[in-house]
Amino acid sequence: MGFADWHETTRNGTTFCDPGDGVEVTLVDGTVFKYVRRWYFYKDHIIGTGITGERSASGDRVQIFFVIDEVKASALQFPDEVTWINSIQQAGLHPKFWTRWYIDNWNYMHLLGFWLLFGFPVTIPLIVFHIRWVIKLIKTRQRKWIKYLLIFPVTILFLFLLSSFPGSF
Repeated sequence: MGFADWHETTRNGTTFCDPGDGVEVTLVDGTVFKYVRRWYFYKDHIIGTGITGERSASGDRVQIFFVIDEVKASALQFPDEVTWINSIQQAGLHPKFWTRWYIDNWNYMHLLGFWLLFGFPVTIPLIVFHIRWVIKLIKTRQRKWIKYLLIFPVTILFLFLLSSFPGSF
């Protein structure tokens, strides 16, 4: 694994990884999809697009559209976008509120852990300073400033929740 390579497993056991030449999706049964470009998670399905290793007559790589049922470990591939969108609509796999498209690792907590581990000469004093500042404001009853100081921890909590639950709504 290189520095920018990553590896994540969904709650249904599907493995996503980027070994350096593009995102690969490996289902529980061992089926591998290479060169995945964009995807989202919804109702135990992975819906996305990618390219194949084959080339068209014009020399471009052939684009594919897919819907993967993680529970059944089955995948449907579609030759064009219109058929793919119609299939998504018929199966009820289009999120109603928010489609969270991904093109790379969805777990931001690894990045935070990296900064805490390797940036500790800066991050640890900042965290200690932040905590001491909140305690001081509480003791001096200047509570109106606490809402500004809580932006950082609430942002970290929000990123943690988004990383832990990558599905669309």
